[in-house]
Amino acid sequence: ALVHLTFAAIDGYYPAQMALGYRYWRTISIAHSCESALMFYKQVATHVSSKITSTSGQLIQRIRLHDEEEHPTQNNIMIDEDLVQYYQLLADRGDAQAQYGLGQLYYLRDTAFDKALYYFRLAADNGNSNAMAYLGKLYSEKNDYIKQNNLTALQFFQRSAEKGNPMGQAGIGSAFYHGAGIEQNYEKAFKYFQLSADQGYVEGQLMLGIMYYNGEGVKRDYKMAVKWFQAASQSGHALGYFNLGQMHATGTGVLRSCTTATELFKNVAERGKWSSMFIEAYNLYRQGHIEQAFMKYLYLAELGYEIAQSNVAYLLDQMPAEL
Repeated sequence: ALVHLTFAAIDGYYPAQMALGYRYWRTISIAHSCESALMFYKQVATHVSSKITSTSGQLIQRIRLHDEEEHPTQNNIMIDEDLVQYYQLLADRGDAQAQYGLGQLYYLRDTAFDKALYYFRLAADNGNSNAMAYLGKLYSEKNDYIKQNNLTALQFFQRSAEKGNPMGQAGIGSAFYHGAGIEQNYEKAFKYFQLSADQGYVEGQLMLGIMYYNGEGVKRDYKMAVKWFQAASQSGHALGYFNLGQMHATGTGVLRSCTTATELFKNVAERGKWSSMFIEAYNLYRQGHIEQAFMKYLYLAELGYEIAQSNVAYLLDQMPAEL
């Protein structure tokens, strides 16, 4: 198995690189090597970070089956249709917060941007600053449902920011940073990102870290970059973890730590598209397809997901006859 994993990893197969990284990290059938683990996890994390388009990166709900039996969360893993209908009722009555909530639910579904746009518009017309910011985000991003328009995006961000909304402030900062719909200006970008970050908004925190790291619009300061990357990672942003991993791997602004860098890159690597298998495995488990669920959890366990390993042990302990 180790030989096959090695060849697959060399060929650039990311799950194989994760599995090898984990084996080097936990000394499984191979001599411990933090540097080898770091190398493999960094390769996967670099790929995953390059695909991140959402605010924090994909973070699939990972349910520990042992805990699930004691505290069932069956209806929480997917958007509850009853919740959608409840929001729908309130939204139809002109409730701006419900309209915004519906917009968020449809936005998170990825395939319902047209409905997200509709409800965000209703909420924005009723003065909801979060909806204004999301409209700016929808128009600033490239997708198959809404034609990108940087000027329209900027107008919505400005309306949101005028109400002190941190997402709107970060949107204006991004427009100045990239020169999207407005002339590029790093100093102004930094100003708006600072306003956003001071309110705890994760995108503002991340961008402050990047600007301090690169010396854009502000004097380069690696310690400040570390501070803001840490804030972004504590808010759950995958790129906060990734940039911290880079700094710990090279000893930039911090003492070099192979252990810390590996842990950070592992966190990012585990947000790859393969993590969606957790939902597949859980649904199979709830439907009574225990063996199929077991195989998916076993695959994820090989990649180093601790919760998957716990679920494999739970299934083996609870249903040995079926497996």
